[in-house]
Amino acid sequence: MEGSVRIRVNLKSFSYPYSNPILKDIFLEVKGGEFLVILGASGVGKTTLLKLIDGLFKKYEGEIFLDGIEIRKLRPKEIYRKMGLLFQNPEEQLFATTVFEDVAFGPRNMNFSEEEVKTRVGEALSLVEMSDYQECPISHLSYGQKKRVCLAGLLAMGHEILLLDEPTQGLDPLLEKNFLNLLLKLKKEKALTLIMATHQVDLVPYIADKVAILHNKTMAKIGTPHEIFNDPEELEKYSLRLPSIGELFFEVWKKFSDGSPLPLTVEEGKTFLKKKFHPLS
Repeated sequence: MEGSVRIRVNLKSFSYPYSNPILKDIFLEVKGGEFLVILGASGVGKTTLLKLIDGLFKKYEGEIFLDGIEIRKLRPKEIYRKMGLLFQNPEEQLFATTVFEDVAFGPRNMNFSEEEVKTRVGEALSLVEMSDYQECPISHLSYGQKKRVCLAGLLAMGHEILLLDEPTQGLDPLLEKNFLNLLLKLKKEKALTLIMATHQVDLVPYIADKVAILHNKTMAKIGTPHEIFNDPEELEKYSLRLPSIGELFFEVWKKFSDGSPLPLTVEEGKTFLKKKFHPLS
């Protein structure tokens, strides 16, 4: 289904009981194979939006579609055969005693044979580079390993669409890099569609095909990373900033740019410098 619209959100309003609207007037489409980042300051409703897309909340005004079917018309198993949510805190998602039992829970709940369950668990743990930990107690895992096991649990169910709530929160810089590389590898090899909520702007240019800014309860702006990150004053209105590489190059880019986009990654920065100051090298 790569290239076709997998998720379409036309949300007019959503409120928790006895509260004012949390989200309103949100429209977005996510195509198969895309990596969409939902970007916004803490507390703007990013997690709530992911839960709505996952079908966890049913009372809202508007429509949310999964492969052309309004999600409230689908049974939970019909949703979970295609899509799953990775929680921000892995402790909220893990509950079995061992890695195998935790990853096996989803496939077993989908009534696969035990032989199929073992195959799915083995393949999923291999994909997240945790094959040697099948019998390891969950309590013995590091925080980063727990994140990978949670991800394996979704992959074992055959999910094609992953909803990721601040997936690198709590990871040190190297583990963060490794986890993002794992997501990009899975996206490429398994043709996954990824929707990730974060407030960490520095990550976005390295991973996102498309960025949606959530601000003041609504979708303020949507576009490619270069369309989103080109005006620091506008970003400040959304309680955001340019990625660090963009901040570093912004003044030079304004002075010397010939229409080329603002460098947002290290490689783009190197290319910009080489082109502008060593054009013949």
